[in-house]
Amino acid sequence: PGGVSAAFAWPPAAAGAEQTWIDLGLDPGFGLGWYQGHGPLPPSQNTFTIDGLTPGLKYYYRVNTLSGGKWAVSAKGSFMAGCPAAAATPISGAPAAPEAAAE
Repeated sequence: PGGVSAAFAWPPAAAGAEQTWIDLGLDPGFGLGWYQGHGPLPPSQNTFTIDGLTPGLKYYYRVNTLSGGKWAVSAKGSFMAGCPAAAATPISGAPAAPEAAAE
């Protein structure tokens, strides 16, 4: 596959978390049908890499964790594929930043 890879890291999920998903799309509002959900990931996992991104496009991401039947966003941000890493907007815990690099 060509394109760009983006590596994500986010704060570990709290005890009792059931699953985590990372959503990636071109719409900052994550409208239905405008993003890809990657998961479910085990709550212990706090890194994920997505391959095949189109260079030069701006992508938005968010990390969602299910705990006690409720979803919460633990990290979110945006980046230009193929450009240097951008700072994320941490929701709680340590900052999360994607590492975009051409393959």
